Amino acid sequence: MDCLDVRRQLQAAADCDALVWEHLQTCSDCARAFGFDAGFGQALAAALAVPVPVDLAAQLIAAQRRAAAAAPLRRRRAPRWLALAAAAALALALGIVQWRDAHSLPAQATAHVTAEHEAAALQARQPLPEARIEAAFDAHGLHLLAAPPSGIAYLANCSVGGSDGLHMVMDSSAGPVSVLYLRGRKVDACVDFHRDGLVGRIVPLADGALVMLAREDRDFDGIEAAWRNALEGPRTAARGTL
Repeated sequence: MDCLDVRRQLQAAADCDALVWEHLQTCSDCARAFGFDAGFGQALAAALAVPVPVDLAAQLIAAQRRAAAAAPLRRRRAPRWLALAAAAALALALGIVQWRDAHSLPAQATAHVTAEHEAAALQARQPLPEARIEAAFDAHGLHLLAAPPSGIAYLANCSVGGSDGLHMVMDSSAGPVSVLYLRGRKVDACVDFHRDGLVGRIVPLADGALVMLAREDRDFDGIEAAWRNALEGPRTAARGTL
């Protein structure tokens, strides 16, 4: 039996025949190889001989229960992140609402009539001639169908929120009323509002919007009817007062 056969048998089986053992007695190389393999096997067996606790199964079950009990705590932390997300969404929504309010027609009209360069308009008292008022509307492509309301003491071109029109101040029993007519500015319905200490009303009229602003709205109905008569004609004005 040669060395190769001996080493094959040593690696293949723990129980070897007598010829293998006789070979090991006479071959120092195979004896050294056998001794190394045997020592390695013993060391590996010792390393793997880890004592297994008697209650290993119980410990594994307990660990699973602890993990399951910790899961709701992780889920309970989630609402804090959800709350932050909700707060961010709310802040964004409020920002959008504030932006829309700042760019609304009530805000734009109020800012225009209360601007410093418009302060002198409220001091005007002398009524303007009808011909000047009619000419101003004609310049904007609007032909008045009836006489303009009386008591207009101030008249100037203006631009509000990107819409061109006319800024007027009319006398009333409750004091001066700022009136804006913005041609091409579309509004869906009449809107009453309060802003910066003023009361206002927006009215869809003819080819645009009529805006009135004053300290009191006592004469708004009469002013609206008068401008409807002038811009849409007496019949339309009569229907609007029914």
